[in-house]
Amino acid sequence: MKLLTLSAESGGDPPRQQIQSRPICLFAAYSSDVTLSTLYYLRLLSALGFAIVYINNQITSRESYRVLSDLVWLAFDRPNIGQDVGAYKDGILWLEANGHLHGCPCLAIVNDSMQFIPGAYASRLGEEVRAFLGSDSPALFTHVSQQVLPHYQSFFQILKPEVFLSRPFLSFWKKYTPYSHRQHCIHSGEIKISQKVYNLLSGVTVLYTSEGLHRQLLRKFDGDEGIIAEDLLYLMPSPYRTIIKSVTNPALSQLLTARGGRQALQRSELMCVSDLIENSNPTHVAAFLYPAFLHCPLLKRDICFAGSFTIAQAINLYREMLDNSMADQDESGEIRDKLQQEYQTYLYRKGVPLGYANRKVAALLKGLGGGFVYSGTYSG
Repeated sequence: MKLLTLSAESGGDPPRQQIQSRPICLFAAYSSDVTLSTLYYLRLLSALGFAIVYINNQITSRESYRVLSDLVWLAFDRPNIGQDVGAYKDGILWLEANGHLHGCPCLAIVNDSMQFIPGAYASRLGEEVRAFLGSDSPALFTHVSQQVLPHYQSFFQILKPEVFLSRPFLSFWKKYTPYSHRQHCIHSGEIKISQKVYNLLSGVTVLYTSEGLHRQLLRKFDGDEGIIAEDLLYLMPSPYRTIIKSVTNPALSQLLTARGGRQALQRSELMCVSDLIENSNPTHVAAFLYPAFLHCPLLKRDICFAGSFTIAQAINLYREMLDNSMADQDESGEIRDKLQQEYQTYLYRKGVPLGYANRKVAALLKGLGGGFVYSGTYSG
């Protein structure tokens, strides 16, 4: 990794004792320029007291030096070997080798694969993080997945010393071999560290879950508001590819039937949503459900590339979430317009599965199959 020289305003390299009294955040990025989404993300982490180590898998632009100097402690550029998980490895081992992990009260590991939603949603996340820092919980994650094997998703995690100083954790990262292949990052990185370390912990905090969403839906149902199937499916991935492939999923069929009849769901039918989340990738099925009902400020940026949502659907739903979260802080809508345009530009540049139909190798390296499909109901 190449250490970047930040401007004088950053204070250079703070004394080790100063950093040891503060939590540290490893922030893995993949962009020459600091995006507006990333800027708001970094501001939240800085406001929470984290000393930020910014690790970029691209060459950071000169203009971004100035932006970063006001927010981060250290910034590195590195070759994009192993994507975000490769950056995690380099960052963790660098901190360990330079003595910065000992005395650190907690270590956050974050990446820029999520489009950020500033405002009230971000403030809620900040409150949850502060509560965690004062708790006995050993680790915090935003999302948990049951796909392939039970595991915690790696784009936002905060660990206490009993985790990040443990032999299994450090041993995992010393042995991990990074490859620039998305499935390797997921299976040998994200999933394997859950098997080796995280799944063995007790009292882990998970912020956005199917159970939490179900509780909110029940609260709304019991408040006599009723829940129309269309209101939920409107926020969820398209079912068309699943229908074309004749995947049997009674939970999805139940929601589609209720939508066709323009029916309000029965109390027991609300479980269909949890069933779909737990049997598929939650960052896709609940991409907009979690922001809408749980005020999650993190939205996966690959939801159109993976074929979960159309570009038009994702852009408009993101704007709705921005309006819900930021209306009181951005009366003119100028910031929301810029964030929407930024996300729109990214989605069109990234594309959809059809754009990779004749680029099989590129699709394989990026972990792209034929596009998102709701998983069939597991029957043993």
